[in-house]
Amino acid sequence: MTGNDPQIEALCRRYIASLGDKRAALEAAWRGCCADGDRESALRELASLAHRLAGSAGSYGFDELGLQARNVDRLASILLANPASTAGKNLAFEVTGLLDAIDAARQQS
Repeated sequence: MTGNDPQIEALCRRYIASLGDKRAALEAAWRGCCADGDRESALRELASLAHRLAGSAGSYGFDELGLQARNVDRLASILLANPASTAGKNLAFEVTGLLDAIDAARQQS
């Protein structure tokens, strides 16, 4: 966490506390991507969640988390644009990396 500013510390604690819900939403979207049904919708949700996480993580000093989220967003976006792309082969690895990065960030509290 950053410095001695109590307001910034409180914001960081709230962000870290929110990571559990973000992780659960990402996992649900990923399960949807792997299940029968509307995979495109699940992939859009995964990309959206990862995109928002990529944008917020760096603001709170979680650079690795932001990087992993950007990787998931990028690969999911590629697959949305071209479902036959080989990006899907790497997406499972990157989603696992993102979930691990969330776990690591949560340990910093």
